[in-house]
Amino acid sequence: MKKIVFCLVALSLALPITSFAEETLSTTEDSKVESSSASTQDTEKNDEKIVESSSSSTLDSSSSETSNTIGNPYGDLIHTTLVVFQGEKVTAEMLYQDGGFHGATFRDLKLLDEAPTDKLGKNLVKVSFMLYPWEEDQGEKKEVILNMAYTVVKTAPTYNIQFISYDSDNKQVKGKVSSVDGVAASNVHIYGDNTANYDSAPANITGFYPFVDLNNPVSTDAEGYFTLSYQDNYSFFAFNSETNDYSPVYTLNDKTFAGASATTDTSNPAESTQSSSEKKEEKKKGLFPNTGEKKTVYFSIAGIAIILLAILFLFIKSKKNKE
Repeated sequence: MKKIVFCLVALSLALPITSFAEETLSTTEDSKVESSSASTQDTEKNDEKIVESSSSSTLDSSSSETSNTIGNPYGDLIHTTLVVFQGEKVTAEMLYQDGGFHGATFRDLKLLDEAPTDKLGKNLVKVSFMLYPWEEDQGEKKEVILNMAYTVVKTAPTYNIQFISYDSDNKQVKGKVSSVDGVAASNVHIYGDNTANYDSAPANITGFYPFVDLNNPVSTDAEGYFTLSYQDNYSFFAFNSETNDYSPVYTLNDKTFAGASATTDTSNPAESTQSSSEKKEEKKKGLFPNTGEKKTVYFSIAGIAIILLAILFLFIKSKKNKE
């Protein structure tokens, strides 16, 4: 009996120990699982940080590469102010110099094709030049390939400019543009610039066109007349960009008005010019009669002289007879 009681007591004492061991084991395993899970999450977070860091590094690198690359601010076409005669050869030096007139520097400019000049008007030529950064650490130089436009005109002027009148009160000059055949040129632009500080007066449109103000031209009316404010040493020319007709370059000075009439009423320059011409013609007629009138005067004087001599001769002869 004692043995049975002892066994029951021992068994009852063993059960809590086993349960405690199981709980301890379970707690330990749960702790390990939680620790493992936390470790896994930390690892995943670290991996995400590494990926983000890598992506950020890649973007920064890409951004750095973009910032080190010089962009092309010119697009695909550059309109120059170069004007050449039909058949004249266009060189890279001409285009480079024209760009320099406007503050652009096309370094190492090269023609990739032959520049045509047989067709009048706008023509294109493919060129290449190098773009350099402002500073050495701002990137590397870049080659730019694009088209440049230039203008081809006829080899000789096809317009004439006639000075009509000078308004001394308002200091204005009136002129007329006409073709070499005498046809009035309407809606033609007049371009010019004061050339007082030029080394020499511009010889023609090709050497003068890059320096004039192309944004504010004076236009001729329907009959070809135009008005300019007078300035000493102001040079100008007429140019039609649609037909590529142009005039010689004229310069305003005292010699310009040798054949122009001075008037204060310039409302109708044609009438004022005609009136002035008629007055000059009448004055000339008064001072210098024509050939027929001169002969009549000479014959009259000769006849009167002969009659006077005859009377004088008869008077002297009659006096001698009385004596």
